[in-house]
Amino acid sequence: MTIVSTQGLVKSGFVSLVIKASGAVLSYVMVVAFARMLGPEEYGRFASGLNTAIILAAFTGFGFSTGILRYYPKYRVHGNLAAAKGAIWLGYRIIIGGGFIALALSILAW
Repeated sequence: MTIVSTQGLVKSGFVSLVIKASGAVLSYVMVVAFARMLGPEEYGRFASGLNTAIILAAFTGFGFSTGILRYYPKYRVHGNLAAAKGAIWLGYRIIIGGGFIALALSILAW
């Protein structure tokens, strides 16, 4: 079992924070730019499409992107490496399957 240093955790946590904050700033800048470029009707369409995409992205993972944070460490701590790898592969299959379902629903709705 590998022992992780506190300094390493702080550094990786800070990097995660910077990435998340940068994404939020870029998202805000994008929305402001589109609001200034588009008229009210076009911006309404953009906002509806953006929110639909965000909702679809949340549903297509079936909550597994958060679930993996629980299952993978649980199996690793108990020394069950096969179950840990299985959880990862199950997550890949769920995400890919959910993506295809969302794509099919988007095509049908279009």
